[in-house]
Amino acid sequence: MRKEVTVLAFAIVLIAIAALYWPVIHADFVWDDWPSFHDEPWLTQGNLWKHYIFNGFNGWSFYFRPLVLAFFTLQLRIFDGMPGPMHVVSLTLHLLNTILVGLLAWHCAGTRTKESRYRSFTTITCMAVYGLHPALIEPVAWIGCQFELITTMLILLGLLANLGIQHKASRAASVSAFFFLAACSKESAISFPILIAIFDWAFRLDPTQRQPVKALRQLLSENWQSYAGLLGAGAAYLLFRHWGLGGFIAHAGQSPITPPNPLSGHPIARIQEVCAIYVHYWRLMVWPMPGIGPIHPLDRHIFQSISTSALMIDALAISIVASGLYFSITRQANAGYIALAVTASLLPVLHIFGADFDISLYHERYVMTALATACGMFPLIWPRNLPTQSPKRWLVLPCVIAATFWLIFAAIDIRLTLPMWTNDTNLWRWALSMYPHDSQSRQNLLDAYLRNKDETGFRKLSITIIEDRVPCRYCLLLIARHAAFDNDDPVTASMALDKLNRIGPDVSNSPALQLYLMATGRTYLLQGRYDEAVRTFAEAVKTYPFDAPAQLSLANALALDGQSGPAREMGMIGIAMLPARQRSAALALLNDNISNGLARSAGVESGEKQQERAR
Repeated sequence: MRKEVTVLAFAIVLIAIAALYWPVIHADFVWDDWPSFHDEPWLTQGNLWKHYIFNGFNGWSFYFRPLVLAFFTLQLRIFDGMPGPMHVVSLTLHLLNTILVGLLAWHCAGTRTKESRYRSFTTITCMAVYGLHPALIEPVAWIGCQFELITTMLILLGLLANLGIQHKASRAASVSAFFFLAACSKESAISFPILIAIFDWAFRLDPTQRQPVKALRQLLSENWQSYAGLLGAGAAYLLFRHWGLGGFIAHAGQSPITPPNPLSGHPIARIQEVCAIYVHYWRLMVWPMPGIGPIHPLDRHIFQSISTSALMIDALAISIVASGLYFSITRQANAGYIALAVTASLLPVLHIFGADFDISLYHERYVMTALATACGMFPLIWPRNLPTQSPKRWLVLPCVIAATFWLIFAAIDIRLTLPMWTNDTNLWRWALSMYPHDSQSRQNLLDAYLRNKDETGFRKLSITIIEDRVPCRYCLLLIARHAAFDNDDPVTASMALDKLNRIGPDVSNSPALQLYLMATGRTYLLQGRYDEAVRTFAEAVKTYPFDAPAQLSLANALALDGQSGPAREMGMIGIAMLPARQRSAALALLNDNISNGLARSAGVESGEKQQERAR
């Protein structure tokens, strides 16, 4: 009967988590879900997926994640590109991870007490805290975060296999396979071998062994097969990555919105940045409710100066790591093991290495693996055989009260935050409410308005951006392009381009330069400045010689300028680059412009002759 009650309690926790997150199944694509799963044919058409799951997806140069990309391809083919079923998959993965956290917590609780009532209570609490943790709203609500969900799932499976399989060769094969699969899901799986070593130290070491050197020898002698297997799996992954990318890092340009890290040459500033992120993630795990958002573009220059608060944060971060090492190695204390496991899980996201992949200082989703290990290992800090030790029973009631209030706040936060992730408009309005001058949020909100054909919202935001003292160069390019090409509005296009020219356009990358040239040329064309339009479009063709819109824009500018021969020659080149269904309309527009250009030239010539006779 007690087992049935325990299983029922586990089921109630999972049902509660699913019920709170259920509105997410009605959400749309957000953020880079659109280019990844909707706008581009990478994974949805033909056999292109066979190439893009290894190389070139979204222009990635650092990432190699074929396992999850293959899984995305399967979902897109089965669900016909519909976001709702893909959200169901994300929620299902989250529930599976919650179950795995519960299994890990059940194992850890079993090492502290054999009393099933307390073992069930701690396990259910750990599952509820993980499943309802507000930091995980982002990966559950954003389909693109299945990378994190699957990586965490494989790491948890590997940890459970390492704890549950007693046969050494079978255990080594299992953990090696899970490591390889996790690495093929996301690069943050690099922390998995460290976690295996920490778990071996915590669970397989003789508790009477207090000498670190002898303990290490014992650990290596008893588990060398697992460590050799992990080493082999890591080497296999590196070879696979080199084959897939053509190198360990692919040759691809960075996004125009990602600035270089100003701290790359400042060791002290880099240390302060690492410590600040590390302490923030600890705070996020304990009390995540305040400050949650899709982006956190904090100014990293603040780490270049040393202040009292910065020194306190540095001291706290170093103290946590040092205490974890000391208590786990010399005292074999379970709290030390938890601190080390969390630290190991966070290593890939602490900006320790020089490469920077995002303008945000941190993201809530990056805490997922650390949170899973912390919740799974949390029962270890309970006093051993607590029910039989009456002086320590007073700990139970405060913990129950604290956990209850925490879960209530977490549930409220989930329901308040989920609507922000239902579509791009809500998401980026939310981001701008926190960071009103953030360029990435403005650009993404402009894109959302265009996608939804919300001209009113786009125009209001355009005016705000043009009048704002904080420049957003790429936003101004988008505004100018939309005004010139989609609305035939030379006034707004000129306003955006004039401001862009005053602050200096950032055309260091080809896409931004091409967008600038095309918007400028189209604006000249609408203003009747045909010779300037021809020169600008010619520069665009020079920059992107195989871009059909640039070729056709130059051809139409030449046509309106009265240069019918070069216009027709250039037009035929551009039309040949178009899909067959678009060629007839493009040819008709070119012929009309050639006729208008010839008529205008004839009219100008006739007018000049009349003026000459009058003189």
